Amino acid sequence: MKNKLLRILLVGVLILSTLFVGCGKDKNAKKNDTTQDEGPWHQTKYYELQLGENEYMNCVQLYGEDLYFCKGNWIEATEEMTYSFEKVNLNDFSVTDIPFSATEDFYVMDMYVTADGIYIAAQLIEWNSDFTKMLQAQYQIWHCDLEGNALESIDLTEDMMARTTEEIGTYTSDITLDKDGNIYVADNQSYIAVYDKEGNLLSNIDVEGWGSGLVTTADGSVYYNYMDEVNWEENLVKVDVENGKLGDSLGKLPENNYNTNLYINEDNQVYVTNDSNGLQLYDLVSQETTDILNWLDYDINGDNVYIVTELEDGRILAYCESYDEEKTTYEIITLTETDEPLEAKTVLTYATFGTDSQITDAIIRFNKNSEDYRIEVVDYYDSEDYEAGLDAFNEALLNGEYADLINVSWDNYNTYASKGLYV
Repeated sequence: MKNKLLRILLVGVLILSTLFVGCGKDKNAKKNDTTQDEGPWHQTKYYELQLGENEYMNCVQLYGEDLYFCKGNWIEATEEMTYSFEKVNLNDFSVTDIPFSATEDFYVMDMYVTADGIYIAAQLIEWNSDFTKMLQAQYQIWHCDLEGNALESIDLTEDMMARTTEEIGTYTSDITLDKDGNIYVADNQSYIAVYDKEGNLLSNIDVEGWGSGLVTTADGSVYYNYMDEVNWEENLVKVDVENGKLGDSLGKLPENNYNTNLYINEDNQVYVTNDSNGLQLYDLVSQETTDILNWLDYDINGDNVYIVTELEDGRILAYCESYDEEKTTYEIITLTETDEPLEAKTVLTYATFGTDSQITDAIIRFNKNSEDYRIEVVDYYDSEDYEAGLDAFNEALLNGEYADLINVSWDNYNTYASKGLYV
């Protein structure tokens, strides 16, 4: 279906490039000042990270005006993984390499950056040939300064192995610090351990249920993104170190939030991307959502946005990853609020009942390359009521609410054609 959808859109783009010959109703193409009718608008800056053939980025962390990455490099000749860090300044996109010598065969699972340096959760696990039994396992926290100089390490192996078996195994998934410098580690089995700076175990919690990550708020408190198995809702619940349990909830997260790293501000608000198009600011206490922008207005594929937050100077940061058969693209985007409207173009509507990332990428390429025209998506898909969305789509077309491009990748094509909707 994806290939068929892409062919439909590419045909539409070809039609556009020949001044709409055979397009939908010309009268529907309208000249707007901008796709986004009212301000504020945003000025965008894009930066693509440059990596070698066998390099990849993970463990993305924001600290101040810099974005830190752990860069892995697989050396095929020796079958070894080496790691280093990169720091990208978000003002001028200058890149600083931070050398770091990791212990051979360890994998970096997560990291957290503070003024005190970089804290890294790493592990080494060796399985037998059919992956039914662990032959060895080591779990460590590494600490280095912001220049990559090693400071100390904490061995977690005894603690982590005490709660697993050779047949099940466990891996560390999250690391963060609180305002006092205590270190929090979570694993894939909803276990949380808290250590002081010297590596002494302060508290451990076996969470009943499922969790997806640790979050440090603006005031230095640590919360766990916990899934309520009764109502199946994600809640940010405080880690109660003193009593060794989960404490009060800060609030529940909206459904289908795709922002993988949550940065919670002093007002207990967090940016969320709970659909592929829009960015919202969500209040954890009131559970109210404020629409901020539509990604497509700024030539951004919302499906590729993994991290989004507000910087100290008010800019919005978006970190994106996209994949194709040839490579993975890592992109940093900053959006600065402005009163200056977007560039005026003739808007062409693309009516669809659902879309996908390939279609969105094709639209973005067209919008970036066209000086005169811009495609605006009208998606009738309703995740809460499929039939209602489909009925609205059909009704709009059959009632003469024409679009310039129509997604006809399902069985209603002949029905639309019989009504004379195509030219």
